[in-house]
Amino acid sequence: MEGGAQPVRLSGEDLTRVLVNLVKNAAEAMPGGGWIHMNLSRPASGGAGTEPAGASGLLLSVEDNGTGIAPGNLEAVFEQGFTTHPDRTPSNGTWPAAHRGLGLAIARSIVEEAGGRMRAAIGAQGGARFEIELPAQG
Repeated sequence: MEGGAQPVRLSGEDLTRVLVNLVKNAAEAMPGGGWIHMNLSRPASGGAGTEPAGASGLLLSVEDNGTGIAPGNLEAVFEQGFTTHPDRTPSNGTWPAAHRGLGLAIARSIVEEAGGRMRAAIGAQGGARFEIELPAQG
């Protein structure tokens, strides 16, 4: 990142888990192909109290041009068990292993445990955008 790296309270393993989840979800929302863009920057400060990190933090965004998220589901996507995948429950009543609706709930809990915030938004081109704000360690 321009201006040098800043340490955050997030392990490499946890960051990998969050990013793999977001990229996997994005890829699944684009079965015919598309793009996934990741950006790391410093968040703008002085907003309406939505930037916990201010000028001394980092903003990581992951955006795609897939099917997107319905406006009414921008918060619901983080609830355990929430999924947009069709019901593919096997006849024995168990959940299919690939889509339990836990990934985003786990990702958000990892980010919040590190003192950050994670939110979903509608991307600039209609896909999904996830923003992760993390305070820098002082």
